[in-house]
Amino acid sequence: MTKKKNILSIAIDKSLQDKLKELSKEKHISVSRLVSRLVEEALYLEENVFKDEIYKNIDWLSQEWKDKLQFLFTKVLDTTPDPIWIKDLNLRIIYVNQAFADLFGLKKEEIIGKSDIEYLPSEIAKESIFSDMQALEKKQSTHTVEKIEKDGKFRYFDVIKTPLFNKSGKIVAILGISRDITNLVETKEELERKNRELLDAYQKLKELHEYDNVTGFMKRNKFIEEFDNLLKGKDRKTFTVVMIDINNFKYINEIYGFEFGDRLLREISNQLQNFVESIDTSALLGKLSGDEFAVLFKKDIELNEIVKRFKEILSQIKLNTPKYHSIYSPKAVYCAVKVEPDITLSAEEIITHMEVAIFDLRESKDTDFSTVDLRENISSVDLEEKLVRALENKKIVPFLQPIYDFKSDELIGYEIFARIEDEDEYIEAKDFITVAYRKDFIVPIDHEILEIVKNEIMPLIEDDKKLFINLSSFSLNKLENIADPMAKEIIFIKDRSVFDINEQEFLRNISNITDIKRSYNISFSIDDFGTGNTSFRTLIRISEEKIISYLKIDGSLMKELGSSEEKKNIVRSIVAACKQLGIKTVAENIEDEKIYEAVLDIGIDCGQGNYLSAPEHYEKVLKK
Repeated sequence: MTKKKNILSIAIDKSLQDKLKELSKEKHISVSRLVSRLVEEALYLEENVFKDEIYKNIDWLSQEWKDKLQFLFTKVLDTTPDPIWIKDLNLRIIYVNQAFADLFGLKKEEIIGKSDIEYLPSEIAKESIFSDMQALEKKQSTHTVEKIEKDGKFRYFDVIKTPLFNKSGKIVAILGISRDITNLVETKEELERKNRELLDAYQKLKELHEYDNVTGFMKRNKFIEEFDNLLKGKDRKTFTVVMIDINNFKYINEIYGFEFGDRLLREISNQLQNFVESIDTSALLGKLSGDEFAVLFKKDIELNEIVKRFKEILSQIKLNTPKYHSIYSPKAVYCAVKVEPDITLSAEEIITHMEVAIFDLRESKDTDFSTVDLRENISSVDLEEKLVRALENKKIVPFLQPIYDFKSDELIGYEIFARIEDEDEYIEAKDFITVAYRKDFIVPIDHEILEIVKNEIMPLIEDDKKLFINLSSFSLNKLENIADPMAKEIIFIKDRSVFDINEQEFLRNISNITDIKRSYNISFSIDDFGTGNTSFRTLIRISEEKIISYLKIDGSLMKELGSSEEKKNIVRSIVAACKQLGIKTVAENIEDEKIYEAVLDIGIDCGQGNYLSAPEHYEKVLKK
């Protein structure tokens, strides 16, 4: 019998490494699989796994490789960075490669002949022995992930353990091959941690998106989503919805600061929540915009009574202001509605109904509360859909109405009115303006009108004729950014235009309008004068600043001008003050001869109305 050869650890030379790769290609198997097959052949004799005779019956190898095979085992395995070992059936190590020895900081001879329990920590040894036993029992490869502590850190290994069989099919040993996947495991753990962080961040962002960070109430989209879910529920009962709009909240922030504004919102929300929960613990509370709250009770509640209670709650809130050492108590307007089971409107449609009512309440001085009848045939939602279609299809159309100077009896210009072209009819601004403001359509409408004025109307009218254009403060605020397309349109037409600002809007934005006048020398007129609270002191101030060039007296005063001496005296005083201040007056809505004669008698400078000339499509006017 040939003497048993010692297993040598020899670094593989490059030529041998290249030949090994060639052989793997020739046999169409991977290098690792080639090594595994070589190991199986090397161990097929039970008496001595390293006897020379094992090389005699390896028919699939060339003679050259048969001669080198006895060294190949250790050479190849010692050059791989993956730890490899072989155990006998008593689970004692009979071979390890250099990577395995290096892993534990031992020499090969310190490991060979030992069981796992003699050089591994007990917990790790137990796991290793258990997976060994599984491979032996199943008589097939097992795949596990094992961890080993080294230098105070854990390293993770992907371990494959394969039973090795002799020629007769009997298991003679177990081959273990492992790969260090510490970086992969750590990367996976890091990704999982990042995913958890992203999920947490998403939840927080979702909460910020869905819930107001000051009050904790649902934001508009979330409130409407939950409202819709209730509307779709089976066997639903009557709901009661109340909307509360805090008066002049924007000015609270401007006067007292945002910190005070947030404190006020928190106080209002706390009081509302305590009261609402005492009635209906399942009620929905929403903050739909900066100053607008909504409460949905899942029960039928008497509208006047619930609004009365809300008013009492707000009246009890009294906060010390940071300036002037005063006490502030919020005021609001209220809208309430009953949503009965047979109502088929969506939550968005119901809320839009209520917001339109709130908008009207803010303009009214007569009441601070209204209810909405959801069974009305024509809804603001219909108008909203028409507005959307008109903007998409370029169906916002300017109509022109002549304005005459009564002293010279000459045409001085035209007022431009926006209309919606809808099939065979034109919808007037008075019918859609409220929805346009509430749904943020007003700026796109203004922009559409300005483009037509610039490109089609202005080039075709005489240079000395003025165009009176109704423009919202939202559009005027675009002048803060000179690069904004809207700002460019306004500046392009400003020298031949007078921009009409509603009296109420003028008062709310007088500071901004003053700045715009100083910056761009734009001509303004106060529109619908006589419906708001403009005092003569305010008129004096704006005349000194030369902010407005014209004052247009509201049609509601004109209607009774021919029959009411009181209305005549009011208009006379307005006209007299404007003459002293150098502001020209314009009479709106001159609808008949009686009003026309009264206007001339009072001495109003200019006028417009159907009696003089009705508004017409701009193309028809320009063809004259």
